[in-house]
Amino acid sequence: MRTFLVRAVFLLTLLCALTAPRGMAYASGYVPPAIAGFVTDSATQLTESQVRSLNEKLAAYKSCSGNHVVVFLAATLSGFSIEDVAYETFNRWKIGNAGDDNGVLRVI
Repeated sequence: MRTFLVRAVFLLTLLCALTAPRGMAYASGYVPPAIAGFVTDSATQLTESQVRSLNEKLAAYKSCSGNHVVVFLAATLSGFSIEDVAYETFNRWKIGNAGDDNGVLRVI
């Protein structure tokens, strides 16, 4: 079931990228902050305890499933669409293993 969900998210993302207006999904110009673990909270909405707890849970999930789930709480979209922010962040952080389609990014 988890493999199905990961692949479904990947296919939906791919479909959005292929149907987006030319150039939109490939050259947004958004530069994400450095990744800080499984949870990157640029918006400082979570306490240190919450970030630590989520990091531990997502690390455990990766260990048992092989899937890589990352959460990014953006302080601002800097005028970009959330799709562009997610696309650039996912690709710059290189979430998941190449060729395995096992990476998921949740942008909040």
